[in-house]
Amino acid sequence: MREFEKWHGWSGSDPFPRNCTTEAQRRHNCTTDFGSAGARTWADLQTVVDGNAGTSVNGLDVDKTAFFINLGDEIALGTPDSVLVNQSKLNRAFEAWLEAHKIPAAVAGCAPYVGCVYNTSLLAVDEGPAAAASFYYSKRFAHDFGIYNSSYGGKGASYHNVTQTLKAFQRATGKLANGVTCANFPPSTGYLDERYNVSRLKTYLPETCMW
Repeated sequence: MREFEKWHGWSGSDPFPRNCTTEAQRRHNCTTDFGSAGARTWADLQTVVDGNAGTSVNGLDVDKTAFFINLGDEIALGTPDSVLVNQSKLNRAFEAWLEAHKIPAAVAGCAPYVGCVYNTSLLAVDEGPAAAASFYYSKRFAHDFGIYNSSYGGKGASYHNVTQTLKAFQRATGKLANGVTCANFPPSTGYLDERYNVSRLKTYLPETCMW
């Protein structure tokens, strides 16, 4: 919680206090209060504001409180290989993503672009700098794909679009100014480390920071 507060410039005592009457409480026992809602659209956001103007959500003033738009519980991101099942199509999509983001083919471990291969296997990490670079950028491409193409329950606006809608609403109305979008990943979801044929749990930080 403390690290999350730091990312957003929040603290337990400023600007969203809760029972922060002593220095000891500010240091140890006091965290930011949060409101939350399952809003997905502009109309949803307006309903939150209209229905809670001058009052509260979860007992908190929506104009003054750190506020979450909840994107879902224990979500997962779709991956390119779940849609583009042909390796050739995956490679072409990866090449296009690299070019669109102005990432030189050589930096991504391939040159020219037509030689770039989408590869998210951990085996690549131990196969030299070029393969490791390809793995790194393949994972970035996969995360981008998921954020732009996944949505809670497989329906509705993508996670990216919901976030952009909130930002546009904040700019246009000045409301929910302390709002952010958020979601949590399944804590028990693991992955196979092919290098050692061992299943491992995902660590929290990389999967969160990819947003």
